[in-house]
Amino acid sequence: MSHIYISICLIVSFIHAEILGADYVHKGISGHVSADAGALPCGLSSKSDTHYQEEFNLFDVAQKILDEVLQFDLKTANSVASNCEHNNIFNVMREKSPLPVCYDENGYIVYFLDEIYGRAKKSIEYGVANCVEYAQIGTIFSLEMMYLFANKIDLKYIRGKNFDHEYIAIGRRHENSSQWVVIDPWLRKVFPWDETPAHLKEAGVNPNFGLAYEYNIVRIFDRQGNYAVGLQEQGVFP
Repeated sequence: MSHIYISICLIVSFIHAEILGADYVHKGISGHVSADAGALPCGLSSKSDTHYQEEFNLFDVAQKILDEVLQFDLKTANSVASNCEHNNIFNVMREKSPLPVCYDENGYIVYFLDEIYGRAKKSIEYGVANCVEYAQIGTIFSLEMMYLFANKIDLKYIRGKNFDHEYIAIGRRHENSSQWVVIDPWLRKVFPWDETPAHLKEAGVNPNFGLAYEYNIVRIFDRQGNYAVGLQEQGVFP
């Protein structure tokens, strides 16, 4: 697992330096990017590289990640649907940073860290995003939290199987999914895992067939084959 955290560290450092700009670099990972204690996520101390609070509020961490994503004030496809210029920008952005759907030997969906980083960077650069881009920017900040909390937090990247939506969720390692918190920047909110169907229905995201929401957990790797997240492959919300 150490190799994947080195990759995460490098990617987050690139995000801070290249995407967020020089003024944001001070909020980077302690020990890898110069940081002040007061500027680290959730008020974490920069005195230690990996040993942080044993007890933490998962909703507070999720809200912090959401705030980090929403700070960019990106325009969604829905909000710019009547604006041809913005639609063209959105299409160009996706052409320049395609995110092909790959599958592993068992048929499970795989994303690669560099592709997630590339799409996130282009999305912020062009100022537009839909649920996919929002989820990928959220993934970058969630991976940072995983590093900061020394592997106490896990991440799930959810891709709808019979509904058109992508989002992420975080939870304490080894806890049941019912204890996890969903971070959905496209909906601009965080909420308990079990409340997902209600929030999706409220937003008009409905299953294409059947009454249940069927989803896949996307596996995320780096190019060296190090496994990042995606311990569960699929599931159903009643």
